[in-house]
Amino acid sequence: MHSGFRTSITVAAAGLLATTVATLPSDASTTGPYATAISHPVRDDMFPAYGNTTVDALHYALSLRWHRATRELTGIETLRFRAAHSAAHFSLDLSSRLHTADVRLDGRPVRVSRPDHHTIDFHHGVVAGNRYTLHLRYHGEPRPVGLRSTRVGGDKMPLGWSSNARGEGYTAQDEPFGAFTWYAVNDQPSDKALYDFRITAPKHWVGVANGRLRSRTKKHGLTRTHWQLTTPASSYLTTVGIGPYKETVDRRVPGLPITYWTPRDQPWTLKKVRYAATAVKWLENKLGRFPFPTLGILVAPQGGMETQTMITLGRNEGDLAKDTIVHEIAHHWFGDEVTPERWHDGWLNEGWATYLAEAVWASHGSASRLNTILTNWSFSAPDWRGRAGPPARPFKHSAFDGNIYYIPALMWDLVRQQVGTAKFWKIAAAWPREHRFGNADYAENLRWWDAQTGLDLEPLFKRWLLDKAEPEWPPPK
Repeated sequence: MHSGFRTSITVAAAGLLATTVATLPSDASTTGPYATAISHPVRDDMFPAYGNTTVDALHYALSLRWHRATRELTGIETLRFRAAHSAAHFSLDLSSRLHTADVRLDGRPVRVSRPDHHTIDFHHGVVAGNRYTLHLRYHGEPRPVGLRSTRVGGDKMPLGWSSNARGEGYTAQDEPFGAFTWYAVNDQPSDKALYDFRITAPKHWVGVANGRLRSRTKKHGLTRTHWQLTTPASSYLTTVGIGPYKETVDRRVPGLPITYWTPRDQPWTLKKVRYAATAVKWLENKLGRFPFPTLGILVAPQGGMETQTMITLGRNEGDLAKDTIVHEIAHHWFGDEVTPERWHDGWLNEGWATYLAEAVWASHGSASRLNTILTNWSFSAPDWRGRAGPPARPFKHSAFDGNIYYIPALMWDLVRQQVGTAKFWKIAAAWPREHRFGNADYAENLRWWDAQTGLDLEPLFKRWLLDKAEPEWPPPK
């Protein structure tokens, strides 16, 4: 995320959706299409009500239809998952605004219950290591939810499925949870999965989602698209946009097609997002090859998220600014390719994206300008730490405040100075490659940097990321 900133399904609808349900890939244990999706889900300390450590989601097949006039979403979901632990029952996150029908586990009906507004319990036992196929239909009028936690810049963006005055459906932001407002999901960062999205959009509109566009057809005035995400993603990194979008393909980065999905009636937005190709080239010079096979930008009514392979940005100058574009693309190395295991390690994402976009890129190679930017941040750092907590131990009510953006960025520049610029960037580029598609935490990151530099960086990490008092900037020599 950039620092600037919802009765049963009718027979007719069910019949239409049944024709679009995604075909699941074949199963595999340690090889094949599911190998990269095997996770070891953990309980999140900051938002423990979301997610279930019993479920290791491997593949979500989602068939979605958006009804513009009624703001109703109808869906068919097939989830292939591995039981990480044996349990008498298991649960997923799904908004109580979405009503389920035809719930089956491995083809057999299963009883469900709703203990709260975002949880659905499945009353069926599972055995550790076994794989299961869960199928359900759902429909309802999804609504976004609020986050009882401050964000940097006072950002009050809603979480989850939203719609605007002209009936567009979109997911402005699912971080830290929000995916549960539009599908049944293990809504926590430690569980990564593969995805297929099949979207039926209203007349003259199109549905956009993560991954590669596999097909786009029109029938009876409706547009159907099939998107496939073949690299494992955490649920907060998924996105869907349904509206009057125009597709533009940019091939200025060799081997990486970039697609822009912009509103047809706002052509100025295309001019803004075309900076993505320049941003990718700059970041590749620092971090190596872009880690995914495709990249897109969806210009939704609201946005500002590094949604995996299909960045979601809002329709305003700030969300479409060059530094925002650099920031969200940088997250594909730091946040998407390697994702925090728990939300108190969000600094691993935001510190790097902020350092890259708002310090290194913004300084345009000028050492004095870089120093000025960092010094200006240091003036506000004590307030961020006092209000929101140390970056690696943030207060729950301030999970996404400036403490996890700017303070770690200051620390990374100190590491660069100790290690040397050339070696620093070599190690920085190696971190996401060596931890590809995984999750990481504070301890793993510290071990990595100690091993790669041959230095004892624990005192510096502790001082900047864990201590209550803000360190002096610049540090005394």
